[in-house]
Amino acid sequence: MIATPHPKDGGSREDDASFLTHRLWVRGTELGLWGRPMTLHSDSFLSEALALDARLDGDVLRRAFDVACAAHQHQTRASGEAYLVHPQAVALTVARLGQGTDAVAAALLHDVVEDGGTSLSTVQRAFGANTAALVSALSKMSSLDVPHREARQAEYLRRLLLALGEDVRVIIIKLADRLHNLQTLSFLPVERRRATASETLEIYAPLAHRLGMGWFRVQLEDLAFKELDPESYQQIKGLVSARREEREALVGVLTAPLTQILAGDHIKAAIAGRVKHFYGIYRKMKLQGKSFGEIFDLVGLRVVTGSVEDCYRALGLAHTLWSPMEGRFKDYIAVPKPNMYRSIHTTVRTEDGTAVELQIRTAMMEDIAEFGVAAHWRYHMEQTGARYVLGDHFGWYRQLLETQEAGEDSRDLVRAFRESMPSAEVLVLTPRNKLIPMRAGSTALDFAFALHSDIGLRCSGVRVNGKAVPMDRVLRSGDQVEILTSPSAHPTLDWLARVAGTSARQKIRRYLRRAERERLQTAGRIMILKHLRKLRLPLPKTQGEWEELAKALQHPTVNELLHSVAVGAVGRPQIEVLRPQTETPAQPAEHRELVRESRGVRLGDLRGLAVRFAACCRPIPGDRITAMVTRGRGASIHRANCANAKRGDPARWLDVEWDVTPGEAFTAYLAVLVGQRRAVLGDLETAIQGANGRLAGLDVAEEDGSHRWLQLVVVVANTTHLDQVLAALRKLPGVLEASRGRSVGASFAGGGRSR
Repeated sequence: MIATPHPKDGGSREDDASFLTHRLWVRGTELGLWGRPMTLHSDSFLSEALALDARLDGDVLRRAFDVACAAHQHQTRASGEAYLVHPQAVALTVARLGQGTDAVAAALLHDVVEDGGTSLSTVQRAFGANTAALVSALSKMSSLDVPHREARQAEYLRRLLLALGEDVRVIIIKLADRLHNLQTLSFLPVERRRATASETLEIYAPLAHRLGMGWFRVQLEDLAFKELDPESYQQIKGLVSARREEREALVGVLTAPLTQILAGDHIKAAIAGRVKHFYGIYRKMKLQGKSFGEIFDLVGLRVVTGSVEDCYRALGLAHTLWSPMEGRFKDYIAVPKPNMYRSIHTTVRTEDGTAVELQIRTAMMEDIAEFGVAAHWRYHMEQTGARYVLGDHFGWYRQLLETQEAGEDSRDLVRAFRESMPSAEVLVLTPRNKLIPMRAGSTALDFAFALHSDIGLRCSGVRVNGKAVPMDRVLRSGDQVEILTSPSAHPTLDWLARVAGTSARQKIRRYLRRAERERLQTAGRIMILKHLRKLRLPLPKTQGEWEELAKALQHPTVNELLHSVAVGAVGRPQIEVLRPQTETPAQPAEHRELVRESRGVRLGDLRGLAVRFAACCRPIPGDRITAMVTRGRGASIHRANCANAKRGDPARWLDVEWDVTPGEAFTAYLAVLVGQRRAVLGDLETAIQGANGRLAGLDVAEEDGSHRWLQLVVVVANTTHLDQVLAALRKLPGVLEASRGRSVGASFAGGGRSR
């Protein structure tokens, strides 16, 4: 049992496989002593407590039970049951954790001073200084009379941290107290339930995590989540339940070969399946923008061995059994987490491609992973008997104490505590106090998209804690955020610099691409109808007629045709070929001079030839060019150094010259590598405008977290003008590289003509 003394890793007791199996997976149904009828009698309580920890002093606990019974005899809970049920449940949890007679007695007595009329001096005379000190610290945390929520949290946290410095068991009793209160929360008014659940996620669960108490954290988070967002809780619970048989079958299939290969190498181990808790699933779905089916570590295996050496041997054998996934290995045995967590994590792919996470650790590591400082305190006392000083083991605690001592405003302590949260996330509240987990560094605009894509796309303003703030304001835990929306609001290019999350950035880019396509298609439709009217050609009226027109102009779809017209790839010369052909008298040779086309180039003897700029190289004035004649499609203009200019029948290549009318503009495509500085996109547009160019489009081709390849579409006059634009871009502090042509993953070439 957890309360049993254990030697250090590698001791003989941890080599007992049956003992390991008994120790593994202490969970809520085993540790939670509520949810079933309790016999309110000292004999019954003592029987259960001594069964959990035989070292407890039965006489002391009997007297403590009697004092608690007398103090609370006329009190009932909101559920109608006797109040004594609560301290009894808390005391049995503390007994299960092996915290000693003083702590179990304090758990029984934790409300007798504040609510039962018993004096602290009475407690000290009857049970000694240690128990009295614990009861005193617990009473001080219950006697706050501060009306303002944030100030109350600050004072509560201050008292809690000070009590932790005196005796770490204060937080263990307080966590057991909060856990039982959450279990019986349904009998309280709605507002009080939600306030308790919010406080749990803001203070208690992070503190349990900081202290390495994984089991407490999981229970606290799931119970608070159930209260704050019951719909999401039930949805995830249903999804997990629906896959239970599949999950159990998978665990069985994986456990058998792993057990066999470990036994073959004489490694004694206990293997069991693990399932991610509901709030953990919800948080991962929100933070990573994933669906339930995309979560890798929903199911995994935990392997508990008898020694550290066996952990590494088991790791090697597991990797011979299944292929490890690159980048999914972490050695927390060699480098423990700040909360003392030690384990090996690796994710492997099975024969059928299923990704499974393995956690490999010793029994002592398992105990500390589940119960953190409670287990660590117990081992410390068993081995040394000396006073356990929390600051000697947790650096974050020392830093918070320094903040508390130096801060003039007690609320600085709350802010410091939130900023010290171990996970890279913040907890943000909606106006209705629904808690939304966000990645650390997320902005208010990220939050709008996290609520719903439509809210993000129609965001017109933000209020944080009742005050209007910019959309790129970075959020902190505890912020209450209100998103203002408007039907006329929509994303613009600079929004890409106002979000930190990949999911929001993808939604903005998707909207901008769709809006740009729709704009170009609308413009293309207007332009092509204008050309058809001038050429006195029939106007398409039905979808079928539009599709025939697209086919006649060598485009697979109507939308692609409209896009080509809008960007200038198809103009009047191409459309003119649809006119019925008439016989043209031959001209004398002396009149066969270069004929100027409306496309900005001059061809040789040929008249009325449709001209288009090749998509592979997209020439602009100043480039050396050549033309290739294609039957039915006219002349295709290429840069002279284009790879495609060296292919095909040489007889089909024509000499061609630029013949540009002043004021004509052409599109050029640039590849620009930038850092993640927020203002860089606005700087790009300003630099291009400063060089008398125009930014016509932008997309993100690739990003790796610290850098982004941008695909820019700029409107320029010629290559000299393009060089000026590139020079202006290269001077920007956030630009690492800028050149003409394709960027990584780009689907366009170097330039083209703008109409």
